[in-house]
Formats: sequence, C-alpha cells, structure tokens
Amino acid sequence: VDTPAAAKALTEAAKDADIDVRWRAVGALGTFGEAAIRPLLLSLHDSERRVRVDALAALQVIGPAHPDALLAALREPDARMRVAAAEAIAAVGPAMAPGLVAALTDEDVDVRWRAVQALRTCGDHHAVPALTRATTDEHALVRLAAVETLGIITSGDGVSVLTTALSDQDGDVAEAAGLALVARFETNALSGILRDRRGPVQARAARALAVVGSADIRSLVMALNSSHLSVRSRAVEALAGCGGAAVPELVALVSSGPHWDSATKVLRAIGEPAVPEMVKLADQASRLKRSAAAWALAGSRSDEARSVLARFLHDGDGGIRMSAAQSLGSIGRPALRALFRTMQHPDRLAREASGVALRAIGEHAIPGLLRLASSDDAEICQCAVEVLTEIGTAQALFGLSELGLLDQPRK
Repeated sequence: VDTPAAAKALTEAAKDADIDVRWRAVGALGTFGEAAIRPLLLSLHDSERRVRVDALAALQVIGPAHPDALLAALREPDARMRVAAAEAIAAVGPAMAPGLVAALTDEDVDVRWRAVQALRTCGDHHAVPALTRATTDEHALVRLAAVETLGIITSGDGVSVLTTALSDQDGDVAEAAGLALVARFETNALSGILRDRRGPVQARAARALAVVGSADIRSLVMALNSSHLSVRSRAVEALAGCGGAAVPELVALVSSGPHWDSATKVLRAIGEPAVPEMVKLADQASRLKRSAAAWALAGSRSDEARSVLARFLHDGDGGIRMSAAQSLGSIGRPALRALFRTMQHPDRLAREASGVALRAIGEHAIPGLLRLASSDDAEICQCAVEVLTEIGTAQALFGLSELGLLDQPRK
C-alpha cells in the first residue's frame, strides 16, 4: 500500500536487526517513489551486501523520476548520506547529468566536488563546458576532480583546458593534468609545453611524458638544458624510456650542451643501445667526451663496455680514471677479471683506480684480492692489502691474518 504510513513502516523495517527483514523492506521501498529515496540511501551503507545491491537497484529505478530529491541528498549534513547520494546518482546514469552540471555552481564545496565525481561516470561532452569552469574553482579539491574527469570524458577539445591546468598552483592538480594528457595520448601538446619558460610547468610536462616513455625526443633533449633541476630530472626519466632512438640527440648534447651530465645520465640509463656511440666517444681527444663515455658505460654489461672502461683506468686524466673505476665498481662481479689484470699493471695510478672499483664491489672481490696479496711483487701486494683493509669485513681481515699481513704498514 503506497501510503505515508506504509513508507514510514518500511523505513523503520530497513533498520531492523534482522537481515531478511531489512532486505525485504528495501525491496518494497523500491515501489514508493520519492519518499523511499532517503531510507534507500541509508541502506547503501548496510552491512549486508544483498541489501546494498537491492537499495542501489531501487534508486536506479526511482532516481530518473525524482532527480531533485537525489541531488538534494548531496547537501545532507551526514557525510554518509552525501557519499551514498553520489553513488546513487552515478548509478542512475546520464539522466542525472543536467542536475549535476547545475550542482557545480553550488556554494558548498563538498556538493561541487561530489557532482564532479558523479559526472565522471554519467557525464558526456555536454558537461565539458561546466567542467572546464570547474578547473578554475577556488578549491583545489574541485579543480583536481574536474581535471581528472575531463581526462576521462573529453576528446580533443579538452586538450587546451588540460594544458592550462598544468600551470595550476596546486601540484596535485597540475600533475593530474599531465597524466590526463598522457591518457589521451596528447604527447604533442606536452612536448610543446616543454618550451614553456616556467620551470614547474616544464617539469610536470616532462614527468607526464616519462609515464608513457615516448615523446618528441628533440623537445625532451632541449629540456635537459633547462636551468631548473626538476625539469632536467624529469626529462632524464622520459628520455630513458625512449631507448636507442634518443641516443643521437643525446650524443650531440654531450658534445655541446652546458648540461652534458644530464645527457650522460640518460645514456647510462639507456644501457646497451648507447654502447656503440660511447665507444666512439672514448676515442675522442676531448676530455668531456671521454668522461661522458666513462660514466655512461656503467649502464652496460657488455664485454666491449668493460674493455673500454679498463682502458680508461690508464687514462692520463685522474678524473676519467676515477669515473671509469666507479663505473666498473657499479658493474660489479662481471668487471672483476679486468680489474684484477689492472691491479697487476706497472702503472701505479691505474692500480689505485682499480682499487677504488674493487672496494666498491666488496666481498665478491675478496678471494682475488687475497691471491694478489700473496704476490711476490711488493707494490701489487701492498695495493691489495690496502684494498682488503678498507673493505674491512671479517672475511677480508681473516684472510690477511692468515697471510700474516693484517698489520702490514703502508708504504
């Protein structure tokens, strides 16, 4: 019987301790229209899943005929009611979109935010103008939701709005705009933004491009020359995902750019595809180019890379020797054979550079170093003892003790 008294009785029954009573009450409320909306919204928080499912199904039936009642629930003081209303509105679908668009101008920030969230599910291109205005809302929470929603429901006409949002003063909003552009595969727009003079905007564009790992390589390489560290760091991330395609532009930057070190970081991250060009740089007279090769080759595990780095241990430039040693140290065990050979070379500076790498490798280098410490060559023995002492683990010190070299003075 569709009467106020019946609706009231069912409302009370929907709160009953018995699950079956609540479930049947919710099913019956689905035939009552507007009077059932509030108790059905409350039932969306019921502990029993079938009660929640039937409550939502009932709201989907009632909602289109009573949109104002559902929208009014967005203003309920009870947070649970507001959450339930947003869920029900989204479930009703596109029929609720006009009311949600109107709610975007509500004075309550929570209502505006929930309206934007609901439009993510039931909105279409008709909601884009209102959502565009919401990207300039005074509250960052609303702007963030609007940017994320536009990234889902808009097409090419939303690119300019999302591009503008990249400069939002709130970092979360700006990052969401970049990720939304990536989701729409608008990498060209982001590449253009890399030419923006504002560092934070450039950094956000580069960060978004790093997610997809592909973009206008030339624009990203240009970003490596930015005066902003954050922009260079994000560009490094993005270019590393571009792989071998980025190598020619990066090599050119190593040769001429003021931030050649950023280019070197990318080449190191790219790894094997960069090795042939790094081998060419290793033969150059330019200290800068040789130094870049010494750093970048650490990203490779190839025999060719290790051979070049071992050769660098004899370089006349101390900085390049140390760079090569650190690179070999980061390569680890595969570099041991080359390092042990260099430790036996007459070149004292090369031996010292090898020692730096072997210290970095640590325990895996200990057996070979103990063999060198047994050498009849006093200088080789001394160098090995120093490295083992600086490694300083129980294994290293016990080995020196067994050889009677633990307290050997340094020359």
